[in-house]
Amino acid sequence: MPIFLITEPRCVFAHVPKTGGNSIRNVLFEKRYDGPWFGDRLPENWQNLFKFGFVRNPFDRVVSAWRMFCHGTEDDEWHLPEGGALELALTDVLRLGLDETAPFGHPRYNKVKPDPLIRLKNHILPQTHPYHGLAMMDFIGRFEKLQADFDYVCDQLGIAKQELPKTNWTRHSHYRDYFDEQSRRLAEELYRDDLKDFDYQF
Repeated sequence: MPIFLITEPRCVFAHVPKTGGNSIRNVLFEKRYDGPWFGDRLPENWQNLFKFGFVRNPFDRVVSAWRMFCHGTEDDEWHLPEGGALELALTDVLRLGLDETAPFGHPRYNKVKPDPLIRLKNHILPQTHPYHGLAMMDFIGRFEKLQADFDYVCDQLGIAKQELPKTNWTRHSHYRDYFDEQSRRLAEELYRDDLKDFDYQF
């Protein structure tokens, strides 16, 4: 679900899964957008628009994705289109992320038709992966200070600040509680670039 043109106000949003994007895209902009768009260069008429996205500590993000796909969300607003839930351990999820032969993507990106494991792979791809398009953004906010960074986005767009609602959230304790030595090692391998480029740590 990478890049969208918000039509009112006009701006470009890179929606990285599990970084607060549903609150931003669906609720605050009331689904006034076109997309998703995929590619390594934005359309010419998007180039001069304000472009933004958000990132999240990758350990926290993968736990949230794992809980969502295997246990659902607390607000019951998200369900696998195929129904049910996946039965996977966190180590299984991390190995899926590391498996370069496991498909991911979108019909508009690489003609892949999503199934539950492909949807999960999309949600756990490293945030530095070109699929997300963050390298083309003007501003990258952080989930850990989501409201403050979204206030900055509102200022850049010349719109009133708005309180972000909480959507598609999963109930879980601190992410460190779910990791043992093996799963931490797998996550550090999968998210090596995220940890370095966005200065996150365990």
